[in-house]
Amino acid sequence: MVYVHICPHCLNPVVCFQKDYLEGEVKAVNVDLENSKCHVLLGSSIYKNASCSNMQQLKTFAGMIAKKMNLDDEKKQKFMDKVVELKRTYRNWKDYKILEVALNSILQGG
Repeated sequence: MVYVHICPHCLNPVVCFQKDYLEGEVKAVNVDLENSKCHVLLGSSIYKNASCSNMQQLKTFAGMIAKKMNLDDEKKQKFMDKVVELKRTYRNWKDYKILEVALNSILQGG
């Protein structure tokens, strides 16, 4: 089963390696989708400073992710609907968390 993480730094789908660094606080992340690469050590400061956008910006990020993930039209629409639903329900969640939960709910068949 596929589980995708969203990098709070660049808002790209990422492969998170679960090897912990610096007493379990920092995790290494490597992104390689097309020409997009992000190599950042995710620590509490990255998560704390992650963006929390308005609905329109969030939908723009969701569209870019759907394109990178090659979602078909039906899954893309379900993804966008889930993003809107989560943003309305959990207004204080950061963008990466909303995108990650919405994307994984679609990939898991929900």
